[in-house]
Amino acid sequence: MNTTEITCPSGMILEGREVEIEDLKVFTDKRLAKQSVITGEAALADKLCIKVLDRGPYLFTSSKPPWGQEALYGDLFFFLVECRVFTKGKNYDFDVQCPARSCREMVPWRLPLDKLHVQELCEESREMLRRDENSCRVDLTRCGKTVYFQLLDGRVHKRQRKYVEEYGDDIHVIYAARLHKIEGDERPDFVRFVAKLHPDDFDELDDAIEDADCGLDSAFDVQCHKCDTIFADDLGISPGFFIESFSRRRKQKRRKERAARKRDSRGGSNSSDSTESATTNS
Repeated sequence: MNTTEITCPSGMILEGREVEIEDLKVFTDKRLAKQSVITGEAALADKLCIKVLDRGPYLFTSSKPPWGQEALYGDLFFFLVECRVFTKGKNYDFDVQCPARSCREMVPWRLPLDKLHVQELCEESREMLRRDENSCRVDLTRCGKTVYFQLLDGRVHKRQRKYVEEYGDDIHVIYAARLHKIEGDERPDFVRFVAKLHPDDFDELDDAIEDADCGLDSAFDVQCHKCDTIFADDLGISPGFFIESFSRRRKQKRRKERAARKRDSRGGSNSSDSTESATTNS
């Protein structure tokens, strides 16, 4: 079994292994799908982690990281991407549809996974985890409120899923799920609070959350080869991230490339035979 040492953005060091086909059944496990949006990812990370070499700032005592609980989602996502790089290489080839209404072309794209920006966990957040705490504060200038938010661990990610199911997937809902206290408000409505923020206050909240969090920047730009439209996309973890054959178009493309190689091989062989025959006859 091939293994590799992976240092996560928090400083935790894990020994991981290559991905095997049977590992990916966690994405189609209906029992897991009902529990949480990240349970499939957490289950896969648990399978791929051989052992913890260094817990970093965490205080857990289990033999593997508590994915889906107090382990940070930034570590989870980074670990899965690194296992994919170890298994298949640094380049991720996929197809994405151009959003331009006049185009809608399927764009083949190559994403160099080793070039994505990685933000390490800041020392303040590491120290907080060493105290077994998860609460950060930010003072919002416009509304004059002090709010407290949490790092994106597995439990907070599950809360985001519940918020989205109840309130929709608007951006203010995603951010509201990160909050756990508003100073001076005993019964805060986090969704309404974030929805009513002045854009300057929202920027301050976003900056504070980004500074406190860690992980891989999964956002990137794609340019359509047909109409030159540049559009944003986001890296996600799915079976197709690990196996190109899960994409019908990719499978068809590979089949054509394989057939072309066979034709070239036969053509080269025939050419060689003809040359030898001509030499013999002469």
